[in-house]
Amino acid sequence: SSSSSNNSGGAGVIIRGLEVSSTEVVDRTCSPKEHVMLVRAGTSLPDAPWGGSPRTGLQTKGSKARRTLAEALAAEQEYIASLAYVVENYFPELDRPDVPQDLRGKRGLVFGNLEKLLSFHRQRLLPELRGCLAHPLHLGECFLRHKEQFSMYAFYLKNKPKSDALLTSHGNAFFERRQIFLGDRMDLASYLQKPIVRMRSYSHLLQELSAECEADATRELLGLRAATEMVQFQLRQGNNLLAMEAIRGCDVNLMEQGPLLRHDSFTVCCGRRKSMRHVFLFEQLIVFSKLKRMEGASVTYIYKASLKTADVGLTENIGDTGLRFEVWFRRRRSNEAYVFQAETADIKQAWTREIAQILWRQASRNKELRQQEMVSMGMGSKLFLDVLCSTSGKGGDATSE
Repeated sequence: SSSSSNNSGGAGVIIRGLEVSSTEVVDRTCSPKEHVMLVRAGTSLPDAPWGGSPRTGLQTKGSKARRTLAEALAAEQEYIASLAYVVENYFPELDRPDVPQDLRGKRGLVFGNLEKLLSFHRQRLLPELRGCLAHPLHLGECFLRHKEQFSMYAFYLKNKPKSDALLTSHGNAFFERRQIFLGDRMDLASYLQKPIVRMRSYSHLLQELSAECEADATRELLGLRAATEMVQFQLRQGNNLLAMEAIRGCDVNLMEQGPLLRHDSFTVCCGRRKSMRHVFLFEQLIVFSKLKRMEGASVTYIYKASLKTADVGLTENIGDTGLRFEVWFRRRRSNEAYVFQAETADIKQAWTREIAQILWRQASRNKELRQQEMVSMGMGSKLFLDVLCSTSGKGGDATSE
């Protein structure tokens, strides 16, 4: 690599199409002949697609940010009250002796994990929101501390279609009696929509607070941006989990491939073959499938092939349409490159950004592991270490019918 000769000051790792150095960061994932490099801890670096090192010197329009968070705090209290209202007034209805047979034992399907959401917001998040009133721009870090709890929303979203179907077929008429008794203008279905609305409002809130920061990238600004991405990911993840359940004929344990980050339909070309594929991007695997619509508007995805992300490189732009990118094997062989054409530029950019982040994380982990191995073996550092790729993607042809 031409870039390697310029970095004689520190050890690094070459991975086909990806170079990790301990001296600087260069975003060059758009070309298989160019590289991505990591920064040594404590070194200042420019913004990259995945964020950069925090800088000091934050200046904010503090009073407006505090007003924004105060309004969000009031909305949070109303949201908690709504969840508690459902638990107190509608949960007991399913214990009645005259509950319809099709609703018996279906509390989890009707309400999902709403009670756990209530506990999280009432006991954990609300006190922290109050604590952020003096420093509103710390809200991003607060949300990130509760990343695991926010993942409950993905499971709530995953269950929501089943809940909607059950309420439509049996539940609305049954629960309507309770609504009339309570004198409430809102029905149960409207209350069950509130968690989804609330998550969307968090995304808007975090973006609004981000706008209150000065242009310089600061620790608080990066935290707000990362929290926004986390919330938006959980909103997508509910749909992702539903889509995973619809994959058929897959001989790989998808639960062991890390989180499902994205799934979209592409025109995929390999050599002279071209086909429509619905592609799933996991942390450790890219899965190609063929979409099949069933009766009743249900959808399934027929497994075709998969590639390990540890074995691939990325070319961010192919051609001049702004819609195409290429995934290729680090050990190039004939016909082992796949050109993806997205339906929109936004989808293409989201995928190339996500794949670049995966490669970045893998490079960082590989470098750390190799350094640990060298220390344990009593070896000094070498200028470059070649990390061997594992075997190519698991069976099947992504473009064959």
